[in-house]
Amino acid sequence: MNSKLLRTLASLLLVAVILPLAGIWYLKRASSERAGRIEALSHDVQSLRVGASTYQQARAIAERYGTARFENDWGIRDCADGYFEKCVYQISIKSPVMNKWGRTMPLVSRLGLRPWSCYAHIFINDGKVAEYSFSTIFKSKGGQWRGFGAEEYKSLSERAVEASMSGSYLVSRNDIVITDERNGLGFSLDSSLTPESSQEERRRAWHFELQCLAGNGCNEICDVMPEAWRDFYINRGQLDVQKYGERYMFCAHSGVHP
Repeated sequence: MNSKLLRTLASLLLVAVILPLAGIWYLKRASSERAGRIEALSHDVQSLRVGASTYQQARAIAERYGTARFENDWGIRDCADGYFEKCVYQISIKSPVMNKWGRTMPLVSRLGLRPWSCYAHIFINDGKVAEYSFSTIFKSKGGQWRGFGAEEYKSLSERAVEASMSGSYLVSRNDIVITDERNGLGFSLDSSLTPESSQEERRRAWHFELQCLAGNGCNEICDVMPEAWRDFYINRGQLDVQKYGERYMFCAHSGVHP
């Protein structure tokens, strides 16, 4: 084997090693940067107040993070198309492996990369913020789809599965459906507030621990929204666990159980 062929083989081997490593480095860095944007977005969104915050305040948040096209069947306009009396801003931030390939390839999770997706919606009515929501779904280390979020409405409506702490603060359990994935079912816990919510209720609802999104993945819902999870568990979740089993605990660490 001549020296020219050896150099060629060595170069190909080097490329075969460097390219995958560079790709992994890029994906992890992109995931970390986007997770940081989620944390900043949650702080900005929770600063809004229903009925008091203005269209201009909502637009500033939308312009800071960029918007995703909002489509619906109810005739509500996309605020990104211009000012309307009734419209919605939709903001989307996703993990670089949230695509179908990233969600289904075992190699992706072995490399410490987890799919997640975050959405924020800000509804405008007559120049004021009428309601808003912030929600994130993620694939847990155990391979289950989980989610968490917070929202504010003018008043609270009854939910199918809820823990009501007051007339201005509740936490509900909701279904997750990933339509293009075979095992795409899961659960989320979402906090709901009103303009009358106390500072303590707001603090509990918006207490998110988002560092795991930038790292090797989140374990369970209790890890990312510990206080709202605890409120739900004490007032409703423990009954679900007794009836349906530990999979409705949404917590893998006994040390944080109430």
